[in-house]
Amino acid sequence: MVPHVNAELGGGGGYRVTPMSRLAGRVAIVTGASSGLGRVGAERFAAEGAKVVIADITDGDEAIEAIDAAGGEASFVRCDVTDEASVRNAVEFAVETYGGLHVLYNNAGVMLGDDDNPVTTSVETYPVSYTHLRAHETVL
Repeated sequence: MVPHVNAELGGGGGYRVTPMSRLAGRVAIVTGASSGLGRVGAERFAAEGAKVVIADITDGDEAIEAIDAAGGEASFVRCDVTDEASVRNAVEFAVETYGGLHVLYNNAGVMLGDDDNPVTTSVETYPVSYTHLRAHETVL
């Protein structure tokens, strides 16, 4: 897959590749964005121009610093996706801080000791996995 980029004529006659701003003017909440795939998603959204809210139970300072260093804009709100009030607070934070909410990347999850892969995960684990859907349901 070819990334979406713009090529601009740079100094010295060469071309400089810059990311497109497909999300310019948009606000995104990324749950579980302090590390791992959530952080990668938050950095990608910011690179595309979104203002990103890092919503996690773990401090998001490093993710915010990385986004700021790359020229993006991000903030942090403590959020536990298993708690409806916490999710509502994250949404209110995004709206109050940036004036709206356009994207929700519900990445946060729970990893259990007996949840080692999709083939051997027991049926009893699925009610806990429902946590992933509850945050999305709360926002809607």
